[in-house]
Amino acid sequence: MPQSNISTWLQFATQQMAAESYLDGIDWNNAEQVKTRLRLGNNRPGFPETGFTRFTGTPTQGLQDQAFVDRYQIIDHHANDATGFSATLMKDTATNTYTLSFRSLEYQNQAQGGDWERDGQGGAGGEIAGAGFALGQLVSMERYYQELKADPTKLPPGAILNVTGYSLGGHLATVFTELHSADIQQTIIFNGAGRGLVGGVTPVLTEEIRLRQLIDAMDAKFLEFDPSGALTRSGSAANVQTLPWYQPAVIQVAGQFQTTGTASLPTGGLTGGVTRTDGAFQKITQLFGSSVTGGDVQVVANSGIHGPVQSVLIEGQPLLEGINQGQLQYGNAHSITLLVDSLAVQELFETVDPDLTQADIEGIFQAASAQKADVTVLPGIVPLAEGNTLEQALDALRKVFHNSASGPFQPTNAGRQPGDFGNLAFRNQFYTHLEELRAAVAGQPFSVEPLVQRVQTDSQARVVPRLTAAELQAEAQDPGDRGLAYRYALRALNPFAVVGVDYAGLGHAADGQLALHDPATGVGEMTDQYLADRAAFLLAKLDLTINNQDTPSSLLAATHYRDVASGFEVPSGLLVPSALQREYLFGGTSADGLTGHSAEDHLYGGDGNDTLTAGGGDDYLEGGQGHDTYQYRTGDGHDTIRDLDGTGTVQINGADLLVALHRPGEPTGTWRSDNGSLTFTRTGEDLNIALQGQPAVTLRGFYVSSMPTANPFGLRFVNLPAQGPLPDYADGLDARTQFLRPNPVPTLPALPGFDDQSNHSDELTVPLEYPANNIVHAQGGHDTVFSAGGNDQLYGEEGNDLLFGKLGHDQLFGGDGVDTLIGDDSADPNRGGHDLLDGGPDSDVLQGNAGNDTVLGGPGNDNVNGDDPLAENLGTNNDWLEGGEGDDSLFGAAGGDVLLGGPGQDLLIGDTTQFVGGLTGNGGADVLDGGEGDDQLFALYGDDILVGDFSNDPVGGDDVLDGGDDLILDAAGWDGVAILLRKAA
Repeated sequence: MPQSNISTWLQFATQQMAAESYLDGIDWNNAEQVKTRLRLGNNRPGFPETGFTRFTGTPTQGLQDQAFVDRYQIIDHHANDATGFSATLMKDTATNTYTLSFRSLEYQNQAQGGDWERDGQGGAGGEIAGAGFALGQLVSMERYYQELKADPTKLPPGAILNVTGYSLGGHLATVFTELHSADIQQTIIFNGAGRGLVGGVTPVLTEEIRLRQLIDAMDAKFLEFDPSGALTRSGSAANVQTLPWYQPAVIQVAGQFQTTGTASLPTGGLTGGVTRTDGAFQKITQLFGSSVTGGDVQVVANSGIHGPVQSVLIEGQPLLEGINQGQLQYGNAHSITLLVDSLAVQELFETVDPDLTQADIEGIFQAASAQKADVTVLPGIVPLAEGNTLEQALDALRKVFHNSASGPFQPTNAGRQPGDFGNLAFRNQFYTHLEELRAAVAGQPFSVEPLVQRVQTDSQARVVPRLTAAELQAEAQDPGDRGLAYRYALRALNPFAVVGVDYAGLGHAADGQLALHDPATGVGEMTDQYLADRAAFLLAKLDLTINNQDTPSSLLAATHYRDVASGFEVPSGLLVPSALQREYLFGGTSADGLTGHSAEDHLYGGDGNDTLTAGGGDDYLEGGQGHDTYQYRTGDGHDTIRDLDGTGTVQINGADLLVALHRPGEPTGTWRSDNGSLTFTRTGEDLNIALQGQPAVTLRGFYVSSMPTANPFGLRFVNLPAQGPLPDYADGLDARTQFLRPNPVPTLPALPGFDDQSNHSDELTVPLEYPANNIVHAQGGHDTVFSAGGNDQLYGEEGNDLLFGKLGHDQLFGGDGVDTLIGDDSADPNRGGHDLLDGGPDSDVLQGNAGNDTVLGGPGNDNVNGDDPLAENLGTNNDWLEGGEGDDSLFGAAGGDVLLGGPGQDLLIGDTTQFVGGLTGNGGADVLDGGEGDDQLFALYGDDILVGDFSNDPVGGDDVLDGGDDLILDAAGWDGVAILLRKAA
């Protein structure tokens, strides 16, 4: 493939930067000496390092400096002479061509290491503006070229010669190209000054002839006053501007040839000056650094008569950096460093995808950052530059190819202070990262698809999004490599997509992170709603970055977007109060707290254990990996929740949803909370939850068969026994007493005071007092919580917790850890409430004590007690005990109890044994069902039913049933719900 313009321009810009260095006094064949001078750049050795035109690299790390000496050879260098002229001849060893580069105006005074006295307004620069030509330097230029041609060891006959110039050097390069067009292959000029007009041009006396005559006339003056040629020798310390003959000679020669200064021609800039495309100008490309932001006024670049202009997007710089405006312009947008760094990143993008155009890449740059340079500043305030556009574009591409296994991503730093664009502390890192990425992508085929495009509107080019939000979503839904690339772009909020990358191998697609979500299977993390919202977010971001603004273009933009992972945020329109804006919030990889307002919000937790609180309106909440908590309160609207891994928790009015009960006589597929305030119904794969009869929450995909957890959201469904008609039995059993939770448990906000440490309820700043109904979330740590006399809700959550319900109808939830849950502080049925105890995961100890309790062991090897083990077999504490998964021990104790072992090798004892004071004559009418596994069932006293499983079904087991005078059933397949007993008639 032929070399692109971008790569060609960068190579010549690199050589021009070398010509800006002070290369005199060193051995050009000594690479280390050359690199040292290149790193100093336009800072003369021994003077303060204030110049920005310098090569990156260090004595121990080769970057631009090493790349230069690997490819280019310094053939000759003409140090500043008495006119201020300087040039360097280099050889490109890769192409065997030569480049003659003319140095720019040195804007520092000689006392600071520059050459302003010979180059500036009182020198060559002033001559160009007033007379149209830097006559003294043009004389030196011609003499130097003749010297080079006269020495075949420097410039061999027939050698291919290219020419470059920057700023003042652009003026010299323009005239040189007109004088020696036949010798030159091409000329590349950077932010260059043109030339003035020369009079007396006729069809016979062409411009080339008149230009040659003009320079010869000035050369004659040099011969007259400096016959030895000392003034134009390399390194001359004299200054022609101080010689009495020089200025009169300039005035005389300029008058003789009727020249016109560039100051009398149209001003510079992208369309300023006089652009020529005829003759020798066809060999000239005039590159010009053009920024979108800032207010830098170009006085020099493209002034006068010049060749065709080609703009290159650069980072905007402030209009003024100090008092001396004339000098400091060269530290602003005029700097060749800004051009070189822009071209370097453009070439990198082109390396990834050679089909990208300059317009494509610069559109990506413009969409990469919203920073803008200050145009005007108040006295005493340091103006800010557009400092991170190239870094943002570079890092967006670097992240695509970053392998997560190699460690955390290191961003490229940037500064916004005046001159930070040339700060080597920033630029060395910038080029280190650039070269690392170049090596990573070398020789591999990729396709970069910009998500922005440049369009022409009203004679002005603008960058706009290439796709609508719907089109972005459609691209991302493609199941192939293209869709994968767009999904990554949406997640990263990039203004481009890279097709052909091994996203899985680099770690970007681990654990289904970039996979499309399949509602039927629950596989994949990227739902249609996520893609739609992310596409809208990207367009909102592009509105800011393309236009370099902090607020949306629309004053009525109703949505506030925030991405925790990147830190990027798009505010709502200026006319939209924050309380009324929609919140589209995306969490990161840590535990995030995302809160909505009264509008229809969309909250995405991402990875980590997140807390999502939507607030009012019909909201959409979606959790990612991790245990997420979704908070809903009365009046919040109808929210939709999707938890991709099914491990989240829904809290309604501060209480966790853990158990749903199906009562006798209610429709199939309908459950309610224990206090009846919540109703659960199934619609397809979704679970709908109504609060006080009003739609509150829809759990999307709750019933998907491939949900990673058996109990999504930790919610368990319990079918309570039917009351009648009851079957008769011949053994005279009493009727089974149905137990239901009377007295609904009110809900209140959770009390403060607990954190992830080990806490005790006695240490609460707000104590648990009777008769308040308290909610306590103990959070992490090994906590101890004693409730008071109200109807309390205690959540142990993480850690090994000890929870006491005391009086009242309490709900105790152990959560993670090895927990101990005690329902009441008394076995007396008249001194306790009807409690719900749920141990949760791990091996827990649960004891209902007084009242008709529901005690659920959950996963783990649990010890489940309906009453105090020391209680006599008296009273009406009729409890429901479930062991759940694991090898559990269930003790009914007093009352007529139901004991369900569940999977595992369980021990079920219906009454209190004699060893702990049980009375043989008193025992409740119990139902014992061992469930799956090899269980041991001991009914003890009273008229009981024991259910084993003697079938050959693989879920059965070898059970031991000891029932005495009780009814023993082979109940393979028995569902444990319809078995109730009453005394035979």
